[in-house]
Amino acid sequence: MSQIKKLTEEEHGIVIGMHIAGICQAEIVRKLNHPQSTISDLIKKYKKYGTTVDHPQNGRPRTITSPAKRRIVRIVNHNPHFTVSQLQHDVNLPISASSLVLVLKSKGIQQYKAAVKPLLTKKHKDARLEWCKERLHWKLGDWSKVIFSDETTIEMGQSDKGHFVWRRIGECYKEEKCIPSVKSGCQTQMVWGAFVGTTLGHLAFCDGKWNSETYIDILRGHLLPFLDELAELDGEWDSEFIFQEDNAPIHKSKKSMKWKEENGVKSIKWPAQSPDLNPIEHLWFHLKLRVRRHHQCPRSLEGLRSAIEEEWPHMKPYLLALMQSMPKCMQVVIDAKGGITKY
Repeated sequence: MSQIKKLTEEEHGIVIGMHIAGICQAEIVRKLNHPQSTISDLIKKYKKYGTTVDHPQNGRPRTITSPAKRRIVRIVNHNPHFTVSQLQHDVNLPISASSLVLVLKSKGIQQYKAAVKPLLTKKHKDARLEWCKERLHWKLGDWSKVIFSDETTIEMGQSDKGHFVWRRIGECYKEEKCIPSVKSGCQTQMVWGAFVGTTLGHLAFCDGKWNSETYIDILRGHLLPFLDELAELDGEWDSEFIFQEDNAPIHKSKKSMKWKEENGVKSIKWPAQSPDLNPIEHLWFHLKLRVRRHHQCPRSLEGLRSAIEEEWPHMKPYLLALMQSMPKCMQVVIDAKGGITKY
């Protein structure tokens, strides 16, 4: 129905009176000099409702005023990890979940999966900043002499689900928009691996109790043979290659330190809480992705191990790009003043 042109109450009465008297619409239009659509709509309204009085508008009146919108944004900025239900509770206004989402979207704020990053103290940030500044001048050849190593855990049917956070585009790695990484309590297959330059190292499965003794067994059975292989390629390894490991207690225990010293394994000083500085983390990401998409979905630990071993050699194509990215990684950490980065 088209929009009715505003008529006075007196004109409403004249139109309806003439209609009841049997006068045709064309004659009413001619005598009152109003658009035909206005007269027609008014008569239709009278026939349908028995009156020409305007009905109240449908729907709830707007409750999201400009101050209310600003309040919603303030709450989300202070509590980016709130769920929609928690946000509704704090806003304390009769606003639907969909309306809240639309308000935030109009302000450039949406829910995204939160990045999982280590919790960094000022001490951690200062140490990371200093470490990167010292190595900012390193070239590809320097990084290609570092044997990067790490452990990770891989689960069967590992989920892509995560924690969601309210943020704007470009705020993914802001400290308050991330959640701290923690060790999982699930039963998983732990794996140790290493690489240097463009050479993929050995992969080892870590079973049973994980302590200094088992870590030394891993180094004895996999790091030393890897170093022997490198020696055949590059000469005396003990004067060239540097071993990288994080600051896990079993890595820094007296037993582990003594064994490395006795076996001539030189270690690079590593800043705490810095997995983003270790390029092997990117290999773990791709390895887990390939295992999850393995042509034979692992249904047992044996099947999981088999898939991991089959997929590990496919990590080699990533190595050169990872080495080439290290100078940029140093600069990103420096720009972030030792804080959280995208790596």
